[in-house]
Amino acid sequence: MNGALIYVLLAAGSVGCAIAAWPGASSPAAPRAWPSLVGLGGLIAALLGVGVESGTPLRHVVQLTPAFVALALAAIGWSLARAAVLPILTFWLGLMAAIWLFLLDVVRLVSGHFTPIEIALTIAVGLACAIGLTGGQRPTAGHPWWLRLVTAVGFAIAQVAALVVSMYPFVSSR
Repeated sequence: MNGALIYVLLAAGSVGCAIAAWPGASSPAAPRAWPSLVGLGGLIAALLGVGVESGTPLRHVVQLTPAFVALALAAIGWSLARAAVLPILTFWLGLMAAIWLFLLDVVRLVSGHFTPIEIALTIAVGLACAIGLTGGQRPTAGHPWWLRLVTAVGFAIAQVAALVVSMYPFVSSR
């Protein structure tokens, strides 16, 4: 994996962590969970599609492990789910941006060959991430900033670790 790409992905995940820790406006209105659920659901569906198209389904399941956990936590209404979701969505949006820049021959942070179906799925991933990031009021706003930050950093680390583990031969060759 390209060293510059690692910095881009760490920066993208860090943006999600910063958003999660940022002071939120408190409101008596009920928080909206659907953007997180739709965003993660779309991300998972599209990346599983990439796994099928590329013949690397196990690699993509491993990469999606943090998203599966965050989706389950958001689905059951865990109050810190939004803090878990944000770094995952920004991470994948950053990776999709790196792929698009490669495809447009602007910057070569990634390499490889992308089929038309895989390119379409990168657009679907990007749209899913954008929808998930439009969550409006955060259900985590009632929690202290440091707790939101710890949650977000934990999920950001899990996402980076999942990507790294997916590159090992015992996963990537299946």
